[in-house]
Amino acid sequence: MIWQEVFQEWTSYLIFIPACVLCYLPMRHQLRKSVRFIVSSFLLFFVAVVLPAEYLQVRFDWNPDIFYFGLLLAAVLYFIWSVKAPVCKALAVIMNVIALLAILSNFAAVYDAWLHPNLGFTNSSMDFILFQNVAGFAALLLLAYPWGKYGARMVDTIHVERAWFMAIPFSAVLLAFNLVIRPLRYSTLHFNRVGLMFRLLLFLMLAAWVIADQMFYVISIEITRSGEIRERNRVFEMQEKQYHDQMRYLEDTARERHDFRQTILALKGMAESGNLEDLNAYLDRYVRTFPRKNTVLYCRDSALNAILNYYANEAREAGIRLNWKIDLDVLVPAGSGSTGKRAQGTAPEDGAGDGTAEHPGLLNVDLSRVIGNLLDNALTAAREGPENRFIQLTVRVRGRILYIVMTNSFDGRVRMENGKYESTKGYGRGVGLSSVRYIVERYGGRASFSHEGMEFYSNVLIPLPRNLPAGSPGGQGGN
Repeated sequence: MIWQEVFQEWTSYLIFIPACVLCYLPMRHQLRKSVRFIVSSFLLFFVAVVLPAEYLQVRFDWNPDIFYFGLLLAAVLYFIWSVKAPVCKALAVIMNVIALLAILSNFAAVYDAWLHPNLGFTNSSMDFILFQNVAGFAALLLLAYPWGKYGARMVDTIHVERAWFMAIPFSAVLLAFNLVIRPLRYSTLHFNRVGLMFRLLLFLMLAAWVIADQMFYVISIEITRSGEIRERNRVFEMQEKQYHDQMRYLEDTARERHDFRQTILALKGMAESGNLEDLNAYLDRYVRTFPRKNTVLYCRDSALNAILNYYANEAREAGIRLNWKIDLDVLVPAGSGSTGKRAQGTAPEDGAGDGTAEHPGLLNVDLSRVIGNLLDNALTAAREGPENRFIQLTVRVRGRILYIVMTNSFDGRVRMENGKYESTKGYGRGVGLSSVRYIVERYGGRASFSHEGMEFYSNVLIPLPRNLPAGSPGGQGGN
Protein backbone atom coordinates (compact mmCIF):
# COMPACT_ATOMS: atom_id res chain seq x y z
CA MET A 1 0.00 0.00 0.00
CA ILE A 2 2.79 2.40 0.91
CA TRP A 3 4.53 1.84 -2.43
CA GLN A 4 1.30 2.63 -4.26
CA GLU A 5 1.17 5.98 -2.47
CA VAL A 6 4.86 6.53 -3.18
CA PHE A 7 4.31 5.83 -6.88
CA GLN A 8 1.35 8.21 -6.98
CA GLU A 9 3.37 10.97 -5.36
CA TRP A 10 6.34 10.20 -7.59
CA THR A 11 4.24 10.56 -10.75
CA SER A 12 3.32 14.06 -9.65
CA TYR A 13 6.94 14.99 -10.36
CA LEU A 14 6.69 13.91 -13.99
CA ILE A 15 5.62 17.49 -14.69
CA PHE A 16 9.30 18.33 -14.17
CA ILE A 17 10.09 16.69 -17.52
CA PRO A 18 8.21 19.14 -19.80
CA ALA A 19 9.18 21.96 -17.45
CA CYS A 20 12.89 21.20 -17.80
CA VAL A 21 12.66 20.78 -21.57
CA LEU A 22 10.85 24.12 -21.88
CA CYS A 23 13.57 25.76 -19.80
CA TYR A 24 16.42 24.29 -21.83
CA LEU A 25 14.94 24.94 -25.30
CA PRO A 26 15.68 28.70 -25.27
CA MET A 27 19.10 27.89 -23.79
CA ARG A 28 20.07 25.32 -26.41
CA HIS A 29 23.02 27.46 -27.55
CA GLN A 30 24.03 28.30 -23.99
CA LEU A 31 24.60 24.83 -22.51
CA ARG A 32 27.64 24.48 -20.29
CA LYS A 33 27.47 20.67 -20.51
CA SER A 34 26.43 18.26 -23.24
CA VAL A 35 22.79 17.26 -23.72
CA ARG A 36 23.68 13.68 -22.77
CA PHE A 37 25.21 14.84 -19.49
CA ILE A 38 22.17 16.97 -18.62
CA VAL A 39 19.68 14.20 -19.46
CA SER A 40 21.70 11.65 -17.46
CA SER A 41 21.85 14.01 -14.48
CA PHE A 42 18.11 14.58 -14.68
CA LEU A 43 17.33 10.84 -14.76
CA LEU A 44 19.69 10.24 -11.86
CA PHE A 45 17.99 13.04 -9.95
CA PHE A 46 14.58 11.49 -10.62
CA VAL A 47 15.57 8.01 -9.48
CA ALA A 48 18.14 8.64 -6.76
CA VAL A 49 16.65 11.77 -5.17
CA VAL A 50 12.95 12.14 -5.94
CA LEU A 51 11.96 8.51 -5.32
CA PRO A 52 13.66 8.21 -1.88
CA ALA A 53 12.34 11.64 -0.90
CA GLU A 54 8.79 10.60 -1.73
CA TYR A 55 9.20 7.38 0.22
CA LEU A 56 10.26 9.35 3.31
CA GLN A 57 7.42 11.79 2.83
CA VAL A 58 4.80 9.02 2.64
CA ARG A 59 6.46 6.88 5.31
CA PHE A 60 6.54 9.64 7.92
CA ASP A 61 3.56 11.64 6.64
CA TRP A 62 5.56 14.82 6.16
CA ASN A 63 4.24 17.91 4.39
CA PRO A 64 4.63 17.22 0.63
CA ASP A 65 5.07 20.94 -0.14
CA ILE A 66 8.39 20.92 1.74
CA PHE A 67 9.78 18.23 -0.57
CA TYR A 68 8.21 19.71 -3.68
CA PHE A 69 9.59 23.21 -3.25
CA GLY A 70 12.91 21.86 -1.95
CA LEU A 71 13.39 19.72 -5.04
CA LEU A 72 12.18 22.58 -7.23
CA LEU A 73 14.82 24.86 -5.70
CA ALA A 74 17.50 22.21 -6.35
CA ALA A 75 16.38 21.93 -9.98
CA VAL A 76 16.47 25.73 -10.40
CA LEU A 77 20.01 25.96 -9.01
CA TYR A 78 21.17 23.12 -11.26
CA PHE A 79 19.63 24.81 -14.30
CA ILE A 80 21.38 28.10 -13.56
CA TRP A 81 24.68 26.26 -13.15
CA SER A 82 24.27 24.20 -16.33
CA VAL A 83 23.88 27.17 -18.72
CA LYS A 84 26.38 29.84 -19.72
CA ALA A 85 23.76 32.58 -19.95
CA PRO A 86 23.68 35.25 -17.22
CA VAL A 87 21.56 34.60 -14.14
CA CYS A 88 19.00 37.21 -15.22
CA LYS A 89 18.23 35.27 -18.42
CA ALA A 90 18.06 31.93 -16.60
CA LEU A 91 15.73 33.32 -13.91
CA ALA A 92 13.48 34.97 -16.50
CA VAL A 93 13.08 31.68 -18.40
CA ILE A 94 12.53 29.64 -15.22
CA MET A 95 9.95 32.01 -13.77
CA ASN A 96 8.09 32.11 -17.08
CA VAL A 97 7.86 28.31 -17.22
CA ILE A 98 6.88 27.95 -13.55
CA ALA A 99 4.14 30.56 -13.98
CA LEU A 100 2.72 28.57 -16.91
CA LEU A 101 2.81 25.33 -14.91
CA ALA A 102 1.05 27.03 -11.99
CA ILE A 103 -1.80 28.00 -14.32
CA LEU A 104 -2.00 24.45 -15.70
CA SER A 105 -1.97 23.09 -12.15
CA ASN A 106 -5.05 25.13 -11.31
CA PHE A 107 -6.74 23.86 -14.48
CA ALA A 108 -5.98 20.36 -13.21
CA ALA A 109 -7.66 21.31 -9.93
CA VAL A 110 -10.77 22.39 -11.85
CA TYR A 111 -10.85 19.02 -13.61
CA ASP A 112 -10.30 17.14 -10.36
CA ALA A 113 -13.01 19.18 -8.62
CA TRP A 114 -15.46 18.23 -11.35
CA LEU A 115 -14.76 14.52 -10.78
CA HIS A 116 -14.19 14.59 -7.01
CA PRO A 117 -16.01 17.55 -5.44
CA ASN A 118 -15.35 16.32 -1.90
CA LEU A 119 -11.57 16.46 -2.21
CA GLY A 120 -9.20 19.43 -2.21
CA PHE A 121 -5.88 20.67 -3.52
CA THR A 122 -3.91 19.16 -0.64
CA ASN A 123 -5.51 15.71 -1.04
CA SER A 124 -6.11 15.61 -4.79
CA SER A 125 -6.72 12.40 -6.69
CA MET A 126 -4.71 10.60 -9.35
CA ASP A 127 -6.90 12.35 -11.92
CA PHE A 128 -5.34 15.66 -10.88
CA ILE A 129 -1.83 14.30 -11.48
CA LEU A 130 -2.87 12.75 -14.80
CA PHE A 131 -4.44 15.98 -16.08
CA GLN A 132 -1.48 18.06 -14.92
CA ASN A 133 1.04 15.80 -16.66
CA VAL A 134 -0.99 15.62 -19.88
CA ALA A 135 -1.39 19.40 -19.88
CA GLY A 136 2.34 19.84 -19.27
CA PHE A 137 3.35 17.58 -22.16
CA ALA A 138 0.72 19.19 -24.41
CA ALA A 139 2.20 22.60 -23.61
CA LEU A 140 5.63 21.21 -24.47
CA LEU A 141 4.40 20.01 -27.87
CA LEU A 142 2.81 23.38 -28.62
CA LEU A 143 5.74 25.48 -27.44
CA ALA A 144 8.70 23.32 -28.49
CA TYR A 145 9.17 24.93 -31.91
CA PRO A 146 8.61 28.61 -31.00
CA TRP A 147 10.66 28.33 -27.82
CA GLY A 148 13.46 26.44 -29.54
CA LYS A 149 13.65 28.95 -32.39
CA TYR A 150 12.42 32.34 -31.23
CA GLY A 151 13.18 31.84 -27.54
CA ALA A 152 16.75 30.86 -28.37
CA ARG A 153 17.04 33.90 -30.63
CA MET A 154 16.05 36.18 -27.75
CA VAL A 155 18.46 34.54 -25.32
CA ASP A 156 21.31 34.72 -27.84
CA THR A 157 20.77 38.28 -29.04
CA ILE A 158 19.32 40.30 -26.14
CA HIS A 159 22.21 41.23 -23.85
CA VAL A 160 20.51 44.07 -21.96
CA GLU A 161 20.12 42.64 -18.45
CA ARG A 162 17.55 45.24 -17.48
CA ALA A 163 15.15 43.86 -20.10
CA TRP A 164 15.42 40.36 -18.62
CA PHE A 165 15.03 41.57 -15.05
CA MET A 166 11.89 43.44 -16.11
CA ALA A 167 10.35 40.18 -17.36
CA ILE A 168 10.74 38.42 -14.00
CA PRO A 169 8.19 40.43 -11.92
CA PHE A 170 5.30 39.67 -14.28
CA SER A 171 5.93 35.92 -14.07
CA ALA A 172 6.39 36.20 -10.30
CA VAL A 173 3.03 37.96 -9.94
CA LEU A 174 1.28 35.30 -12.05
CA LEU A 175 2.89 32.55 -9.98
CA ALA A 176 2.02 34.15 -6.64
CA PHE A 177 -1.56 34.82 -7.72
CA ASN A 178 -2.06 31.22 -8.83
CA LEU A 179 -0.67 29.94 -5.55
CA VAL A 180 -3.04 32.18 -3.60
CA ILE A 181 -6.23 31.30 -5.50
CA ARG A 182 -5.74 27.52 -5.69
CA PRO A 183 -8.80 25.85 -4.13
CA LEU A 184 -7.90 24.12 -0.87
CA ARG A 185 -11.39 22.59 -0.93
CA TYR A 186 -13.01 21.71 -4.22
CA SER A 187 -16.46 22.31 -2.76
CA THR A 188 -15.69 26.03 -3.00
CA LEU A 189 -15.74 25.81 -6.78
CA HIS A 190 -19.28 24.39 -6.69
CA PHE A 191 -20.64 27.35 -4.73
CA ASN A 192 -22.77 29.66 -6.88
CA ARG A 193 -20.64 31.00 -9.76
CA VAL A 194 -17.26 30.63 -8.06
CA GLY A 195 -16.23 27.78 -10.35
CA LEU A 196 -17.19 29.73 -13.48
CA MET A 197 -15.33 32.83 -12.35
CA PHE A 198 -12.33 30.70 -11.38
CA ARG A 199 -12.15 29.12 -14.84
CA LEU A 200 -12.59 32.50 -16.52
CA LEU A 201 -9.80 33.92 -14.40
CA LEU A 202 -7.49 31.05 -15.36
CA PHE A 203 -8.18 31.58 -19.07
CA LEU A 204 -7.47 35.30 -18.68
CA MET A 205 -4.17 34.60 -16.93
CA LEU A 206 -3.21 32.08 -19.61
CA ALA A 207 -4.02 34.63 -22.31
CA ALA A 208 -2.01 37.27 -20.42
CA TRP A 209 0.94 34.85 -20.23
CA VAL A 210 0.82 34.24 -24.01
CA ILE A 211 0.43 37.94 -24.86
CA ALA A 212 3.23 38.95 -22.49
CA ASP A 213 5.59 36.42 -24.08
CA GLN A 214 4.75 37.66 -27.57
CA MET A 215 5.17 41.30 -26.56
CA PHE A 216 8.52 40.57 -24.92
CA TYR A 217 9.70 38.83 -28.08
CA VAL A 218 8.58 41.69 -30.35
CA ILE A 219 10.16 44.33 -28.10
CA SER A 220 13.36 42.30 -27.81
CA ILE A 221 13.66 41.87 -31.56
CA GLU A 222 13.08 45.58 -32.08
CA ILE A 223 15.85 46.32 -29.58
CA THR A 224 18.14 43.96 -31.49
CA ARG A 225 17.26 45.51 -34.84
CA SER A 226 17.81 48.99 -33.45
CA GLY A 227 21.25 47.92 -32.29
CA GLU A 228 22.06 46.47 -35.71
CA ILE A 229 20.86 49.65 -37.40
CA ARG A 230 23.07 51.73 -35.11
CA GLU A 231 26.03 49.55 -36.01
CA ARG A 232 25.29 49.87 -39.73
CA ASN A 233 24.92 53.62 -39.37
CA ARG A 234 28.26 53.74 -37.60
CA VAL A 235 29.85 51.89 -40.54
CA PHE A 236 28.18 54.30 -42.98
CA GLU A 237 29.48 57.25 -40.98
CA MET A 238 32.98 55.81 -41.14
CA GLN A 239 32.66 55.28 -44.90
CA GLU A 240 31.33 58.82 -45.30
CA LYS A 241 34.28 60.20 -43.31
CA GLN A 242 36.66 58.20 -45.51
CA TYR A 243 34.92 59.55 -48.63
CA HIS A 244 35.19 63.16 -47.43
CA ASP A 245 38.86 62.66 -46.60
CA GLN A 246 39.46 61.38 -50.12
CA MET A 247 37.53 64.29 -51.64
CA ARG A 248 39.54 66.79 -49.60
CA TYR A 249 42.69 65.09 -50.82
CA LEU A 250 41.56 65.39 -54.44
CA GLU A 251 40.68 69.06 -53.96
CA ASP A 252 44.05 69.76 -52.34
CA THR A 253 45.95 67.97 -55.09
CA ALA A 254 43.89 69.81 -57.73
CA ARG A 255 44.95 73.15 -56.25
CA GLU A 256 48.53 71.93 -56.11
CA ARG A 257 48.41 70.95 -59.77
CA HIS A 258 46.96 74.34 -60.64
CA ASP A 259 49.83 76.09 -58.88
CA PHE A 260 52.42 73.64 -60.09
CA ARG A 261 53.18 75.69 -63.24
CA GLN A 262 54.19 78.66 -61.12
CA THR A 263 56.27 76.38 -58.93
CA ILE A 264 58.10 74.94 -61.95
CA LEU A 265 58.87 78.45 -63.22
CA ALA A 266 60.24 79.45 -59.82
CA LEU A 267 62.37 76.33 -59.61
CA LYS A 268 63.66 76.88 -63.15
CA GLY A 269 64.66 80.43 -62.31
CA MET A 270 66.56 79.43 -59.16
CA ALA A 271 68.24 76.54 -60.99
CA GLU A 272 69.38 78.79 -63.85
CA SER A 273 70.80 81.31 -61.40
CA GLY A 274 72.73 78.54 -59.62
CA ASN A 275 71.30 79.48 -56.19
CA LEU A 276 71.19 75.95 -54.75
CA GLU A 277 70.65 77.08 -51.14
CA ASP A 278 67.46 78.96 -52.00
CA LEU A 279 66.42 76.10 -54.27
CA ASN A 280 66.73 73.51 -51.46
CA ALA A 281 64.91 75.76 -48.98
CA TYR A 282 62.10 76.31 -51.47
CA LEU A 283 61.80 72.56 -52.10
CA ASP A 284 61.69 71.84 -48.35
CA ARG A 285 58.85 74.33 -47.87
CA TYR A 286 57.04 72.93 -50.88
CA VAL A 287 57.24 69.31 -49.63
CA ARG A 288 55.82 70.33 -46.25
CA THR A 289 52.74 71.71 -47.99
CA PHE A 290 51.86 68.32 -49.50
CA PRO A 291 48.44 67.14 -48.26
CA ARG A 292 48.54 63.89 -46.36
CA LYS A 293 46.19 61.11 -47.32
CA ASN A 294 45.17 59.13 -44.25
CA THR A 295 43.14 56.51 -46.10
CA VAL A 296 45.02 53.20 -46.18
CA LEU A 297 43.98 50.04 -48.00
CA TYR A 298 44.00 47.51 -45.18
CA CYS A 299 41.65 45.16 -47.03
CA ARG A 300 39.47 45.16 -50.16
CA ASP A 301 36.13 45.14 -48.40
CA SER A 302 35.05 48.79 -48.36
CA ALA A 303 33.03 48.60 -45.13
CA LEU A 304 35.75 46.81 -43.17
CA ASN A 305 38.44 49.05 -44.65
CA ALA A 306 36.47 52.12 -43.59
CA ILE A 307 36.19 50.75 -40.05
CA LEU A 308 39.93 50.06 -39.87
CA ASN A 309 40.80 53.52 -41.20
CA TYR A 310 38.36 55.19 -38.83
CA TYR A 311 39.79 53.58 -35.72
CA ALA A 312 43.36 53.97 -36.97
CA ASN A 313 42.86 57.73 -37.35
CA GLU A 314 41.11 57.94 -33.97
CA ALA A 315 43.99 56.08 -32.34
CA ARG A 316 46.62 58.30 -33.97
CA GLU A 317 44.83 61.44 -32.81
CA ALA A 318 44.76 60.01 -29.27
CA GLY A 319 48.47 59.23 -29.38
CA ILE A 320 47.95 55.46 -29.33
CA ARG A 321 50.64 53.35 -30.98
CA LEU A 322 49.37 50.83 -33.55
CA ASN A 323 50.80 47.53 -34.71
CA TRP A 324 48.39 45.95 -37.18
CA LYS A 325 49.02 42.89 -39.32
CA ILE A 326 46.08 42.07 -41.58
CA ASP A 327 46.31 39.27 -44.13
CA LEU A 328 43.07 38.05 -45.69
CA ASP A 329 44.35 37.20 -49.19
CA VAL A 330 42.67 33.79 -49.16
CA LEU A 331 39.27 35.43 -48.76
CA VAL A 332 39.61 37.81 -51.71
CA PRO A 333 37.12 37.06 -54.52
CA ALA A 334 38.32 37.36 -58.10
CA GLY A 335 37.99 40.84 -59.49
CA SER A 336 37.48 42.56 -56.16
CA GLY A 337 38.89 45.99 -55.79
CA SER A 338 38.83 49.15 -53.77
CA THR A 339 39.95 52.72 -53.76
CA GLY A 340 42.71 54.00 -51.59
CA LYS A 341 46.44 53.74 -51.27
CA ARG A 342 48.05 50.57 -49.95
CA ALA A 343 49.97 50.91 -46.72
CA GLN A 344 53.67 51.18 -47.42
CA GLY A 345 56.76 51.50 -45.30
CA THR A 346 55.98 55.18 -44.80
CA ALA A 347 53.46 54.17 -42.12
CA PRO A 348 55.62 51.95 -39.91
CA GLU A 349 53.11 51.64 -37.11
CA ASP A 350 50.43 50.17 -39.37
CA GLY A 351 50.23 46.84 -41.15
CA ALA A 352 48.16 46.13 -44.19
CA GLY A 353 47.26 43.25 -46.39
CA ASP A 354 44.83 42.13 -49.00
CA GLY A 355 41.56 40.82 -47.78
CA THR A 356 37.82 40.84 -47.70
CA ALA A 357 35.19 39.58 -45.35
CA GLU A 358 33.04 38.22 -48.13
CA HIS A 359 33.03 34.44 -48.51
CA PRO A 360 30.37 31.71 -48.40
CA GLY A 361 30.66 31.06 -44.67
CA LEU A 362 31.13 34.47 -43.06
CA LEU A 363 29.12 37.56 -44.01
CA ASN A 364 31.16 40.72 -44.49
CA VAL A 365 28.81 42.67 -42.22
CA ASP A 366 29.40 40.18 -39.40
CA LEU A 367 33.18 40.32 -39.72
CA SER A 368 32.94 44.12 -39.80
CA ARG A 369 30.85 44.03 -36.62
CA VAL A 370 33.31 41.71 -34.88
CA ILE A 371 36.40 43.76 -35.72
CA GLY A 372 34.56 47.05 -35.19
CA ASN A 373 33.39 46.07 -31.71
CA LEU A 374 36.85 44.79 -30.77
CA LEU A 375 38.51 48.00 -31.94
CA ASP A 376 35.88 50.15 -30.26
CA ASN A 377 36.49 48.46 -26.91
CA ALA A 378 40.26 48.54 -27.39
CA LEU A 379 40.28 52.24 -28.33
CA THR A 380 38.07 53.18 -25.37
CA ALA A 381 40.22 51.20 -22.96
CA ALA A 382 43.54 52.45 -24.36
CA ARG A 383 42.42 56.08 -24.15
CA GLU A 384 41.82 55.67 -20.42
CA GLY A 385 45.16 53.97 -19.86
CA PRO A 386 48.44 55.56 -18.75
CA GLU A 387 51.45 56.23 -20.97
CA ASN A 388 52.73 53.75 -23.54
CA ARG A 389 49.25 53.21 -24.93
CA PHE A 390 48.98 50.75 -27.79
CA ILE A 391 46.69 48.47 -29.83
CA GLN A 392 48.09 45.36 -31.50
CA LEU A 393 45.84 43.63 -34.02
CA THR A 394 46.50 40.54 -36.12
CA VAL A 395 43.90 39.24 -38.59
CA ARG A 396 44.93 36.31 -40.77
CA VAL A 397 43.94 32.85 -41.99
CA ARG A 398 45.79 29.69 -40.98
CA GLY A 399 44.58 26.49 -42.60
CA ARG A 400 40.82 26.86 -42.54
CA ILE A 401 40.63 29.04 -39.44
CA LEU A 402 40.31 32.82 -39.37
CA TYR A 403 42.25 34.21 -36.41
CA ILE A 404 41.69 37.64 -34.88
CA VAL A 405 44.15 38.38 -32.08
CA MET A 406 44.18 41.72 -30.30
CA THR A 407 46.15 43.11 -27.38
CA ASN A 408 45.57 46.61 -26.03
CA SER A 409 46.68 48.61 -23.06
CA PHE A 410 44.20 49.79 -20.42
CA ASP A 411 44.20 51.22 -16.91
CA GLY A 412 44.12 47.80 -15.22
CA ARG A 413 40.64 48.23 -13.70
CA VAL A 414 38.10 45.51 -14.54
CA ARG A 415 34.63 44.50 -13.43
CA MET A 416 33.47 40.94 -13.93
CA GLU A 417 30.26 39.01 -13.25
CA ASN A 418 29.83 35.30 -13.92
CA GLY A 419 33.15 35.27 -15.77
CA LYS A 420 32.07 38.05 -18.16
CA TYR A 421 33.58 41.51 -18.40
CA GLU A 422 31.39 44.48 -17.55
CA SER A 423 31.81 48.10 -18.46
CA THR A 424 33.71 50.11 -15.83
CA LYS A 425 31.62 53.18 -16.69
CA GLY A 426 28.63 51.94 -14.72
CA TYR A 427 26.09 51.42 -17.47
CA GLY A 428 26.00 47.65 -17.64
CA ARG A 429 27.70 44.75 -19.33
CA GLY A 430 30.25 45.21 -22.10
CA VAL A 431 27.71 44.81 -24.89
CA GLY A 432 30.42 44.96 -27.57
CA LEU A 433 32.19 41.87 -26.26
CA SER A 434 28.88 40.03 -25.87
CA SER A 435 28.00 40.87 -29.46
CA VAL A 436 31.38 39.57 -30.64
CA ARG A 437 30.93 36.32 -28.74
CA TYR A 438 27.40 35.82 -30.12
CA ILE A 439 28.42 36.42 -33.75
CA VAL A 440 31.48 34.18 -33.51
CA GLU A 441 29.62 31.32 -31.81
CA ARG A 442 26.90 31.55 -34.47
CA TYR A 443 29.55 30.51 -37.02
CA GLY A 444 30.81 27.70 -34.79
CA GLY A 445 33.80 29.71 -33.62
CA ARG A 446 35.14 30.77 -30.26
CA ALA A 447 35.84 34.14 -28.66
CA SER A 448 37.79 34.50 -25.43
CA PHE A 449 38.79 37.57 -23.43
CA SER A 450 41.29 37.92 -20.62
CA HIS A 451 43.63 40.41 -19.01
CA GLU A 452 46.94 40.49 -17.21
CA GLY A 453 48.29 43.55 -15.50
CA MET A 454 47.52 46.49 -17.76
CA GLU A 455 47.02 44.51 -20.97
CA PHE A 456 43.71 43.19 -22.31
CA TYR A 457 43.64 40.20 -24.66
CA SER A 458 40.98 39.31 -27.25
CA ASN A 459 41.21 36.06 -29.20
CA VAL A 460 38.72 35.05 -31.91
CA LEU A 461 38.72 31.87 -33.99
CA ILE A 462 36.20 31.37 -36.82
CA PRO A 463 36.17 28.18 -38.95
CA LEU A 464 35.97 28.70 -42.71
CA PRO A 465 34.10 26.54 -45.27
CA ARG A 466 35.83 23.48 -46.71
CA ASN A 467 35.42 24.77 -50.27
CA LEU A 468 37.72 27.67 -49.42
CA PRO A 469 41.47 27.22 -50.13
CA ALA A 470 43.66 26.89 -47.07
CA GLY A 471 45.35 30.07 -45.90
CA SER A 472 48.98 30.78 -46.64
CA PRO A 473 51.45 30.73 -43.76
CA GLY A 474 52.64 34.26 -44.37
CA GLY A 475 51.11 37.68 -44.75
CA GLN A 476 51.91 41.29 -45.43
CA GLY A 477 52.11 43.66 -42.57
CA GLY A 478 54.11 46.14 -40.64
CA ASN A 479 55.26 46.89 -37.15
